[in-house]
Amino acid sequence: MSDGLTTAAAVLLAAILSPFVKVYDVLSGTEAAEKAEIERRTALFHPLYESRIAELKKRDPTQDARHVFKKEILFIPAEREGTSYPGITWQQTDYQIPSDNSDRLAENPYIRPYMFALYPVNEEPLGEKPYHHVKYTILVTDYKSSFNREMYKLVFPNTH
Repeated sequence: MSDGLTTAAAVLLAAILSPFVKVYDVLSGTEAAEKAEIERRTALFHPLYESRIAELKKRDPTQDARHVFKKEILFIPAEREGTSYPGITWQQTDYQIPSDNSDRLAENPYIRPYMFALYPVNEEPLGEKPYHHVKYTILVTDYKSSFNREMYKLVFPNTH
């Protein structure tokens, strides 16, 4: 059989069988179990992320960066202990981010009170799979990007 004919046969077979897969899911309870699991996880994690969103909305990343810059230079990584910094290109971070940045970030008295809001809920102790809260992810990425861009402008005023 040629590749094209094999592909066409596979697509036709999938189209014929797909209604039966849906019926099997409904009859076996798979669909209901998945829906119940999504509802359970949403009830567990949604309030946590909503509180983090509320905390971040109180912050102004540009002002926060300016305040931190008065005492030290810090950048906020995408992930805890990470080396990727939203808002800054990799060429900019290769040589200018101090190696102890994450440690100093966690110890900074200005950032520490809201640091929990900058990273997702640690779900491992709960035995959970990652829960994705799109609104939170967008907001926290925007905050980190704005903070890091402002810090970079303050540290290297003639390079932007």
